[in-house]
Amino acid sequence: MKSTTRRGFLIGGTVAAAAVGAGLNGAAAYFDKIITRWWSGTFTKPTSENLEYTADEAKENSRKLSLEIEGEGAVLLKNDGFLPMQPTNVALLGYASCDPVYMGAGSVAQGDDSQLTDFYTAFADGGFTVDGTMKSYYEDYKQNKSRDNDAGGMFQMMGSDYNIYDEPVSSYQGKLDQAAAANDTAVVIFSRTGGEGGDLPIDMASYTNGDAGQPYLRLQSTEKELLAYAEEHFKHIVVLLDSSNAMQLDFLDDEKIDAAIWIGAPGAAGLESIPKIMTGEYNPSGHLVDIFPYDVTSNPTYYTSTAGTYNNYDEFDGGDEFDNKVDGGMIWYPEGIYMGYRYYETADALGAIDYDKTVQFPFGFGLSYTTFDWKVAGSSLGGIHEDISVKVTVTNTGSVAGKDVVQLYYAAPYIEGGIEKSAKVLGAFAKTSLLDPGASETVELTMNADDLASYDYQKEQAYVADAGDYQLFLQTDSHHVKEGCDPIIYSVSSERVYNDSGVGKRASDAVVATNHFDSASEGDGNVGATIPWMTRTDWSGTNPAVSMGGKHITQLDVAMGPAVVDYMNNSLGGSDVSFDDDEAYVCASLVPVAQGEQNGITCDDLAGYTEWNDEVWDKLVNEMSIDEQNELISGCAYGTPEISSIGKKLCTDIDGPAGISSQNLNYYGHEHCGEPVTAATWNVDLANQMGVCVGNEALAAGINGWYAPAINIHRTPFGGRCAEYYSEDPLLSGKICAAEIQGV
Repeated sequence: MKSTTRRGFLIGGTVAAAAVGAGLNGAAAYFDKIITRWWSGTFTKPTSENLEYTADEAKENSRKLSLEIEGEGAVLLKNDGFLPMQPTNVALLGYASCDPVYMGAGSVAQGDDSQLTDFYTAFADGGFTVDGTMKSYYEDYKQNKSRDNDAGGMFQMMGSDYNIYDEPVSSYQGKLDQAAAANDTAVVIFSRTGGEGGDLPIDMASYTNGDAGQPYLRLQSTEKELLAYAEEHFKHIVVLLDSSNAMQLDFLDDEKIDAAIWIGAPGAAGLESIPKIMTGEYNPSGHLVDIFPYDVTSNPTYYTSTAGTYNNYDEFDGGDEFDNKVDGGMIWYPEGIYMGYRYYETADALGAIDYDKTVQFPFGFGLSYTTFDWKVAGSSLGGIHEDISVKVTVTNTGSVAGKDVVQLYYAAPYIEGGIEKSAKVLGAFAKTSLLDPGASETVELTMNADDLASYDYQKEQAYVADAGDYQLFLQTDSHHVKEGCDPIIYSVSSERVYNDSGVGKRASDAVVATNHFDSASEGDGNVGATIPWMTRTDWSGTNPAVSMGGKHITQLDVAMGPAVVDYMNNSLGGSDVSFDDDEAYVCASLVPVAQGEQNGITCDDLAGYTEWNDEVWDKLVNEMSIDEQNELISGCAYGTPEISSIGKKLCTDIDGPAGISSQNLNYYGHEHCGEPVTAATWNVDLANQMGVCVGNEALAAGINGWYAPAINIHRTPFGGRCAEYYSEDPLLSGKICAAEIQGV
């Protein structure tokens, strides 16, 4: 019982591939439906003949929307007045110009190359004349160096290709000289990728053209050489950053760089929008979803990115079934809430950093080709469980049409030794419509007063809003208050504790939030001791850069705490449930198992029914046989089986937050922009439209379920799956994701 149950939950590419490779053996027979579903693609059909779109029409609608999302999500980071520009002759420099990173590796990756728009086509269609010398050089070079499956592959399910394919300038300087003689403008493109199965390297010593001791998110020597050559030989330089991971961009301060645009992961079609941004057809209105420090190692999460290894993990001895199953990998999160802009804003408030020398581009930063003026048009400061709202009139004071993003941050009073709080937190945001020069629009930013509370896991074990004055700031990004907008003071006269003996649950909570997993923070013996939790009461001493002695987690020699060793060595193999035999497994069940009842209920009867605690759900499940219940649990990967007793139809699910496009089922709809680009629009309406497009594609293709959107946080820019997740901020991520879900 134990082995088959575990395999049922672990089925994926590795198991499926192993089963196929072994031929018609027991594993292949057991997983035949899953393997068939994996390799044959979607095999259900639309349930209605009256669909609004065909599959091709739905895909084309998605493609058109992607252009709009990229056009509004790309972020103008620097502009010395060079942009917008007229289409002209340009040299596209950098290996990424011929081999872009369209998306991360894994379930978000596009497998249908015929749908991809390349930089050369995009610039040519945008009216530019692309230098043929460099184009030919890179295309020839790509034949041997392409980032594909054979090269370690950015499109593989696990891991990514972190090699740097820009060679030393000396190896192709003749080509560069020809390009420089024929073009005044160089568009220099740098890319970074990531994917499932691992985080980005902190030491590039083992990678092609990588620098020993340098992290992947910095430019490597050959890339710096290329940029230096461009600065010396071209009159104008525009830098494009093809990366979902926040890179170290200190080089953008070079005066010879005229402009820079972050384009994120553009998906299959998004590159078409970049020349339109450069010429002004699109006025950029994207704002960053992550903070960009001058030094990527200044972020405390740098020291605990990627997994380290316990030196005593071989003490696991849970019996034959668990031998060699634990690799000793460990990651700590000692920074707690102090990640991303919350770390840098708090460090600045404490005087621990020189902000302007530490942070290059704040979270929420973005330039435009026009300017905007804000004026507070009114505010409403509700009490417990009520809304706080601020109305802001935005006026376009420039000469071209554009959109603006208004951001509302709050600062909570901090009590020494009390609840940990960031110095600033995003509370609400709003994006204007396209405003013509001189036009105005009043937007309303709304948050609930309960959102001002912080979680107290130690004393009250509940959300608590301390008494005192809370400041509300209207800002252009996480650091800069908009000129002319004074702080709004929200006063809490007495402590608000959000539990049954206090003021009740928060307005956003279904039940009172309280501690449930205290045991998770017990027993390791390292976090809180060897590596303490970061706290404002000892800011410098608890910063991982200090508490870990300047070493990365992979460089530490630490042991697993005895309580963890004891737990993993218990007779249940680290679980609270024994899988040793069927009897123990059934006895562990919380609900008695019934089967074969005749209750007259079908899945269709409960479509849209949301009373989750209703006993009707038990009646539905009890109509199934035990074999059917087993099938419904263990026979699911990229779909769910037909269960005739309850009228459940065969369903096909598809994987990947970039849309209905997946290698897992060999079905390729449109690959949308990466989630960071969608979030960088700060436009919930666009996110909703993307969801609608995905839903329409799914209906037209006969797809019933979507393994998406993805909602993890960008805890560290070295996270392998940053292309799959929206942002470092939970509010922005949640609002964009919710809109997308409502659309789909």
